[in-house]
Amino acid sequence: MTKEPRISANKIAEYCTEASPNRRRTIIRTIKNQDGFFAHYVDAKQIIESILTDGMTNAQALAEAAALESSLVGTKHEQGDKKRSAEVIRRFLQLKDELDLKSGKIKKADQFSTNSMEISGVRLTVRVDYTVHDSNDTIIGGIIIHYGKTNPLSEKGCELAATVIRQFLENTAPETQIQRKFCLSMDIHNGLLIAAPAAFKNRMKEIDAACEEIFTHWEAA
Repeated sequence: MTKEPRISANKIAEYCTEASPNRRRTIIRTIKNQDGFFAHYVDAKQIIESILTDGMTNAQALAEAAALESSLVGTKHEQGDKKRSAEVIRRFLQLKDELDLKSGKIKKADQFSTNSMEISGVRLTVRVDYTVHDSNDTIIGGIIIHYGKTNPLSEKGCELAATVIRQFLENTAPETQIQRKFCLSMDIHNGLLIAAPAAFKNRMKEIDAACEEIFTHWEAA
């Protein structure tokens, strides 16, 4: 059970776009009572990293997906995850060409001393999957990927998640020049790749209001 009010970047995006009060309460309750978890899309994450940072080709990635789909290695959960990973890899390849970063270079994000920020009493955890760097290797943006199929993000949800990435990067790397067009949220199952919107302050107000609501209802969840 999680005692401190907290929520992830992708979940706050889902929460903000969920109109049903029952579903919003369920999101809070699920996060609060979460006790351990299965790792999901393990192989997909490794292959996507190889595509983005090591130059793995589409053909190589598709071959890996086919091998995962036919694999009988591991537990029942691990075998199922391999099949789900194969689907994610194929869907990612359909989105990959939209990553028009021009002079930007993508790196695996592992350089942050913190992975959260506090908003209205709620610890907002931010897992930046990849950072975008300019020719001087300065961070200019970041990418967050939503892998889940059950509750995919809408276009507005992706805008909110990308907004969180922008705010987080501006907080943790104030000496850099973060560019909103390089603060990206990708929802693989909905086929969306969305940059942080120009209406940055309005989106942050929505996130702030949602965090206030989560903080208010946390104890009763």
